[in-house]
Amino acid sequence: MDDGALGLVLGKLDGVRQQGGYWMARCPAHDDKQASLSVARGTEQPVVFKCHAGCERDAILDALGLSLADVSAPREQRRETDEWTPRGPAIAVYDYTDETGALLFQVLRTADKKFPQRHPDPAAKSGWRWNLSGVRRVPYRLPQVIRAIADGKPVYIPEGEKDVHALERAGAVATTSPGGAGKWRDEYDRHFAGADVIIIADADEPGRKHAESVARHLRAVAKSVTIGKPREGKDAYDHLAAGHWLKDFTSPNGQRPPPPPPPPGDGRDLLDAVHAFLGRFVAYPSGHAHVAHTLWIAHAHLMDAWESTPRIAFLSPEPGSGKTRALEVTELLVPRAVEAINTTPAYLFRKVADPEGLPTILHDEIDTVFGPRTAKDNEEVRGLLNAGHRRGAVAGRCVVKGKNIETEELPAYCAVALAGLGDLPDTLLSRAVVVRMRRRSPDEQIEPFRRRVHKHDGIALREQLAAWAEPMITVLSSSWPDMPEGIADRDADVWEALLAIADACGGDWPDRARVAAVALVAAARAAPPSLGVRLLSDLRDVFGDAEAMSTESILTALREMDEAPWADLKGKPLDPRGLAARLRHYGVKSTNVRIGDSVPKGYLRTDLHDPWGRYLGGYSVGVAGKESATSATSATCASCGESLDPVLAAAGETVHPNCWPPGTLGAEQGGAP
Repeated sequence: MDDGALGLVLGKLDGVRQQGGYWMARCPAHDDKQASLSVARGTEQPVVFKCHAGCERDAILDALGLSLADVSAPREQRRETDEWTPRGPAIAVYDYTDETGALLFQVLRTADKKFPQRHPDPAAKSGWRWNLSGVRRVPYRLPQVIRAIADGKPVYIPEGEKDVHALERAGAVATTSPGGAGKWRDEYDRHFAGADVIIIADADEPGRKHAESVARHLRAVAKSVTIGKPREGKDAYDHLAAGHWLKDFTSPNGQRPPPPPPPPGDGRDLLDAVHAFLGRFVAYPSGHAHVAHTLWIAHAHLMDAWESTPRIAFLSPEPGSGKTRALEVTELLVPRAVEAINTTPAYLFRKVADPEGLPTILHDEIDTVFGPRTAKDNEEVRGLLNAGHRRGAVAGRCVVKGKNIETEELPAYCAVALAGLGDLPDTLLSRAVVVRMRRRSPDEQIEPFRRRVHKHDGIALREQLAAWAEPMITVLSSSWPDMPEGIADRDADVWEALLAIADACGGDWPDRARVAAVALVAAARAAPPSLGVRLLSDLRDVFGDAEAMSTESILTALREMDEAPWADLKGKPLDPRGLAARLRHYGVKSTNVRIGDSVPKGYLRTDLHDPWGRYLGGYSVGVAGKESATSATSATCASCGESLDPVLAAAGETVHPNCWPPGTLGAEQGGAP
C-alpha cells in the first residue's frame, strides 16, 4: 500500500495521534477543538478520512491545499474494471508504443502479480492476440525517453512499470523492459545512445543481477551508467512511497550514487528557469523581491556551504496578498520542505535534527506565533528561529529520563521561510530578506496555481537544483562575495549566501543580486523604527541647535509633535520617569542644566550626541520615516524627488533602485538617467 498519500495528509494536519490502526486529528475544514477527523489506510485507495462533525470531503481537501488526485491511487493502479486475461482479472494496463506513440503491445498486471502480454490483432475475435509473436519489442515509454535524451535529461530504468510511474510522479523520466528481470534485449540498447542512465535495482538477488546485466548492455552506448538501489523497501516504488527523493537512491555498496547531471547550460540558465517558474504564480511587489526569492531557493540546496542562512519573510498588512501562494510554490522547489502552521517546538526541533538531512521550514501564519496573546507561549519557537540562522547553533533542553534529568542539545540550523500578517520581532526581521507583499492589482496577471497540475514542473526544477548544487558546495563554502557599499554587519550576513550564488552563476545575476540587495535593505530601513529610535530622532528635532533643554520643555515639545505617539502611550502621555527610563537604555541620564537663571532637571546635547550618531546614522527618522528639514543629509532622489536612503547615498547613488534604467546597476551608471 502506498503510504506517500497517507503521510502527505497526516503531515498537513494538527493534533495527530495514532489510535491502533488509524489516526485522529483536528479537522482543518472547521474550528475543531475535539480532534474529530479520523484518517486510515484504505483498501482501494492509499488514504481514507471522515470528519465526524459532518465536513464534506472536498471541503477537507481544500483546507489541506490538496486535490482528490493527490490522495488517490494512480490511474494505472485503480481497480476501475476487472478486464479479463488468461491469468486472471487485470488491475492495470501498460501501453508499449513505438517512437511516434503508435500502440505495439500491452502488458497487463493481475492482483497476484502475473503479467500477461497481448498485441492488437484485427483477425482475432476479441481484437487481441495473447502473445508477442512477431511483434517488435521496445522499452516502455519510448517517446518520453527519446525526448529526455535529446534534452540532456537523465533516464531512470527500474525493473517494472509500476516503478516507472512512481518515478514519473517524482519528476523523473523512466522506462523499463517488458517481462521483468532478465528480459533485457540487445535491440533496446540503441535507444540509449548518449544518455545518462540511472538503473534502479530491486533489493533482491534477481534485481541485482538484472541491473548489472542492463548496465553491461548500455555502457557501450550510453554517456554514463549508474546503478542505484532503494534506501527503503524492495524497489523504486517503495523508496519513493517512504518519502525519499530521487537523489536518495544509494549505490549497491551503500553510498549515494553520483547525482544525475543537470540539464544543458550552467547555473545561470537554471536560475532563469526558477525565476520564470516563480513569476508564473506569484505577484511580487518588485522585481528585486522576485530576484531575492529565486536566489533564496537556490541557497536552500547548499546549506552545507554557508556559515549563516538568511530567513525570507513574506509579510503584508492584509490577507489575500499572495504570502501563502509564495510558500506553496516554494515548497515544490526546496529540499525536504516542512510546511508548518501552529506547530509545536518539539516537532520543529525533531525535524531539524532529522538524520536524513536538513529540512526547509515553511512557516505560514507566523503572526499567530508572535501575536500579543501567544508570544509568551512561543518563546522556544522564537529561540529556534533566531538561533538557527548560524551554522552549529543548538537549542539546549532538559529531558526527564526515569528519575534523572539530563541535558540534550538539538541542532537549530536550517533554512526558514515565513509568511504572516503585520511584522515580526526585530530579532527576526534583522536576519531576514523582507518582502512586503500586497494585493494584486487588476492589471497584474498571473497563472492560477494548482499543485496537482504544476508539481511535476516544480519537482523537476528541484531535482535539477539539487544536482547542480552538490558539486558547488565546496566552491561556494570558500567564496567571499563583494558587498555593495553601505551593506555591512547583519545585512551582509543576510545577503552573503545569495550574492555568492549569483556570482557563481554569472551572466547578469551578480548585478541583479546587488541591485536587489541595496533596494531591499533600503526598504527595510525605511520601515517604521522602534519606539526608542523614534524617541532619539524626535529629540534631535526638538533640540535643534540648543545645547541643553529642561525635561519639562522636552516633554511639551514631544507631546505637541504632529502624529507623534508621545501624547498617548497606552492612554497616558510620556512623563519624566518614562522619558528617563527609555533614554537609560542608550546610556543617557538626566542632570541639572542651566536654563537662564534656573537650574532644572534636563538633558545635555553632548550626552545625546553618541546615541544620535550610533542609532540615527546621520539622518532623522521624523514623523513619517523621512529625513527632517534639519537633517545634515537631506538627499533626495534626482528622478522622483522622494528622500534617498543613506545606504544608497553612501554608495554614491542619486536615484532609487526602482528609478534606475532597466538592466543597469545604478551606482555604476552614475545616477539618474
